[in-house]
Amino acid sequence: MSGTTNTASGLNVAVKKVVTDLASKLSSNAKIVTEQDEEWNALLERWSDIGKQTPAAIVSVATEADVQETVKQCLSHGVKFVPKAGGHSLWSTIGAEGLVIDLTAFNAVVVDKESGTVTVSGGSQIKDAIAPLFEAGLCSPFGTANTVGAVPQAVNGGLTIFSGLLGQTSDAILSARLVTATGDLLAVSSTSHPELLYAIKGAGTYFGLVTSLTLRASPLSTLSSDGTIWKTTAPFPASRISDVIGALAPLASSPDPRASGALIITKSPQGDGSTIVLASLIFFGSSEDANAHFASIKALGPFVWGEKRVSYAHVNDDFDPFCATGGFKRHVVAGVPGVPGDPAIWEAEAKAYEALIEKAGAQAARSM
Repeated sequence: MSGTTNTASGLNVAVKKVVTDLASKLSSNAKIVTEQDEEWNALLERWSDIGKQTPAAIVSVATEADVQETVKQCLSHGVKFVPKAGGHSLWSTIGAEGLVIDLTAFNAVVVDKESGTVTVSGGSQIKDAIAPLFEAGLCSPFGTANTVGAVPQAVNGGLTIFSGLLGQTSDAILSARLVTATGDLLAVSSTSHPELLYAIKGAGTYFGLVTSLTLRASPLSTLSSDGTIWKTTAPFPASRISDVIGALAPLASSPDPRASGALIITKSPQGDGSTIVLASLIFFGSSEDANAHFASIKALGPFVWGEKRVSYAHVNDDFDPFCATGGFKRHVVAGVPGVPGDPAIWEAEAKAYEALIEKAGAQAARSM
């Protein structure tokens, strides 16, 4: 199409029309950024550089009206676009034929303690939502990384450590505002476009650009009597993976909604090249109840049993090192109906991990 024709300015014809038309229509705090601008590199950053492309321009929006106007102009001139909030998704990138609608400056969070709700704008990250919720004595199922976009996490399901107690993040969605593929702005709720509300609870990225979500918030006391969370990371040598599974499988077969966790196969942080298994365990309740629930794992004698209590405000901070931008990394989560209790399955997983590291080299030793 004509949009692939380059101009002297470096922008293709269609994108140049969008940029020109938008210049006088965006709010005072919005910006149109191109490769020559100082902010370009910072706005172009993503969690992973896998598949990273260079867009013709980045539109840093500041209001809902900015979002709608940008979408309308792109539709009018046949220019492709992708939205970006936290920049963790592999699809939030586009080449020179299109532009990025960067939502990060559009990040207002409004907590209504009386009604028990929180409203997050399209660019709000999880850290932006958790802080004011905590101050109001409330919580919502936002996790597990502080820099992930709150809206995309919610509309894509949102399986988190809170799912047992509070449901998935999408379950908490009460209403939304979104710009459709025709450029229309819709208010979506149980009484207005209810079928669309149902659709965005898990598949929201396919039905429009969500400018805000209102979600249910619960009292902090739902998590525990003092609103804190019990956590520990119990490391074992990979040779004991069968023992660890033997202790975990019965807990998983009769799940307690207060308990959550993950089993991680990785290399030892001691740098000795050994493979370890980390049982990352979480419990919503007293420390006594947590230790009683996970007693079978503690009895195995991990290298350390570094239990601690953290406030809801800092529940995701342990993952901050994994939020660093750049590099070639991928995060994939597979859901399974239950934890296989057959030790041979997990022993094979550990061997497959070690084979991957041996094949890929030292750089892959940071994989898990």
